[in-house]
Amino acid sequence: MDKKKVLVIEDDPAIAAALGRRLENLGYRVTRAGTAKRGMDLVDDADLVFLDMRLPDYSGEVWLERIRAAGNYIPVIAMSAVLSRDEAHDRLEKFKIVDFMEKPFTLQEVAEKAGRAAELAEQMKFVGHASLRLKGFIERQNGFH
Repeated sequence: MDKKKVLVIEDDPAIAAALGRRLENLGYRVTRAGTAKRGMDLVDDADLVFLDMRLPDYSGEVWLERIRAAGNYIPVIAMSAVLSRDEAHDRLEKFKIVDFMEKPFTLQEVAEKAGRAAELAEQMKFVGHASLRLKGFIERQNGFH
């Protein structure tokens, strides 16, 4: 598995730095965004996302809504200091996030959830490659008729 690119969308510099350091120590390449808008600009170059649900420009929920509407199903781990796990499940289930972390979270939680999201990202990458190969095969077969 190649070194996964993680996008951390978090407006608190201390949390973003600590999370980024932990992910880098685990072998991930980390990019940080302090706003939802900047996160939208960077998401296409990421393999997975850690997303704060309360951002200065618009909420993580709106960010998820926009990214999913654009057809991007990147693995997302949502984070919040105000939502409980049950509230997050009820509000975010429709966006098919990988997991949720209540703040404050432990470094062990970060490692576990990043690992799970990275595995999913790898599976999605494989499916994408397989789909392209199948499409090429079908196009070649149609060329023979």
